[in-house]
Parts: sequence; C-alpha cells; structure tokens
Amino acid sequence: MKNKFLILLSLNMFSCGTKYLTSKVSDPKKDSFKEESFIRYTTDRLINLEKTPFKGLSLCYQGSIKEGKKVLLNELNERKNSPSYWNEVGVCHFLEQSYSKADFYFDLSLQKANSSFYPPALNNKGAIQLKLRHFEGAIKYFKKAAGSKGEHQVPLFNMAQVYLQFNRLEQAGRIINDINSKNNKRGIKNDPDLLFSLGSYYLLKGNTQKAISEFQKIPRQYQKREDVALLTAIGLYENQKYYQAKKLLKGQTFIDHIPLKKSAQKLFKIIEERIKVIELKEKKGS
Repeated sequence: MKNKFLILLSLNMFSCGTKYLTSKVSDPKKDSFKEESFIRYTTDRLINLEKTPFKGLSLCYQGSIKEGKKVLLNELNERKNSPSYWNEVGVCHFLEQSYSKADFYFDLSLQKANSSFYPPALNNKGAIQLKLRHFEGAIKYFKKAAGSKGEHQVPLFNMAQVYLQFNRLEQAGRIINDINSKNNKRGIKNDPDLLFSLGSYYLLKGNTQKAISEFQKIPRQYQKREDVALLTAIGLYENQKYYQAKKLLKGQTFIDHIPLKKSAQKLFKIIEERIKVIELKEKKGS
C-alpha cells in the first residue's frame, strides 16, 4: 500500500545526501567497492595504506589533507606522467571541497591516460557534477566510467543512486541487483550501503516486506544509521507493524540530517494516531 509517506520519502530521503557510500566499513569482506575506492575505509584500514604508494591519498582521507598534499607534491617528479597521480591530487582537493581545482586535476588525469579513459577520474568528475546538482552530467560521467561491460562498480552504484532519486526505479533496480549478484559470487555479503539501496528500491516499488527483509540484513553496527532507521520504520508502518516502528523511531535522535528528522517526526505522529485508534477499538471491545 503506497501512501503519502512514500511520496514524502522520495522527496526528502534522497535530497539529504546520505545515500552515496556513507558507511565506514571495517571488514573488507563487507566492502563491495574496496578495490575501486578508499572512501569507506576506516582509520585502521587507511593507516595500513600509509606503507603503500597511496600514502598521500590515505592521509587526505584521514582528514590530514595538508600533509597528504605535501606527500603528493614530493612525488611530483617521479609520478607526474601517471593518471593515478593527478587523480589522487584531485581527490585531496575534492575532500576539502575545492571542486574547481579538483575538476582541473581530474581533467589532467584523463589527459595523462592514453585513451582519455580513466574510470576513477571520470567517476570523480561525476561526483563533482552531483555536488553541483547537475544530475544529467553526473549520469553521463558515471556511464562512461562504468566501462562498456559495466566492469566498474562504484560509478554504477553512484548512477543507481541518481536513478533512485528521480524515481527511475527499473534502471536503478537492474544496476543494484546486478552488483549484488556479482558480490554473492565473490563471497562479499552484507554490504551496508548496497543492502540499504536494495531496501530503498523495494520500498519505493511498494514491496515493503522485501524492503524490510533487506534492511534487516544490514549488519547491526549500521542499523542505527539515521537513514536506515527511518526507512525501516516506514517499511514497518506500511506493513501495519506500528509498535515496532514506534520503538525504532524512539531509539533515534535524528540529529545529523534535518530532512530526516522532519520526516521521522511526521511519521512518529502518524504512527501514534494509528496506535490510539487500535487501542481505542480494543478498549471498546473488552
């Protein structure tokens, strides 16, 4: 049963910026994208990278951007012809929200690639387009970065999130389910962001039981993420499990994202009204 709250979900949930690979994943076996991105590496995983050629990038991801850029600058003469090098410089600028500079270095990375096809830089240019809310431009870069056979999963995942935002559910669903299928073959299960995307897809499709099933597969340490809690509560509400939904919402503060907090407050009031009606009927029947 779809109702006004699922409409509210599509308007508010996907405008709050919680959907793009947000969880820090400590277990590499739960990280679907570990070969393509360090964005979800925990501090411990990033520190381990300091003994690799990615030391500068690791420092930037840890928040030590000045130190990371200094390491990269010291590598300039040795790596200046490498597309990877200029992409890493661009990422450090991206992380400090210097998007114009980041875009310049991503372009330089593409110039250094013989075919001008370098998926990390293309994906990152798409990420800049997202920050600027140029969604068609973002999709263009993500499609190109994914490769002709869809072999690069981070840009595919990012593209699916844009499709979810604009209710292009069939396109989003194909991508997310394909990534999930490939993960199962690789032995990677319970990726929190992927399961959250699957649950979001089913919820927007109106298959709330399947949505709840996917949300409940998310590892316990990520269950208290505000977006996970809210969408799970919506699924429970849609399945008339009002007491469970109320308990879940009461356990959340919703302090990180104002749109989520407003949606949670509205849902909580609706649930309380439903519970009052149920209890009044039970009282009259006793």
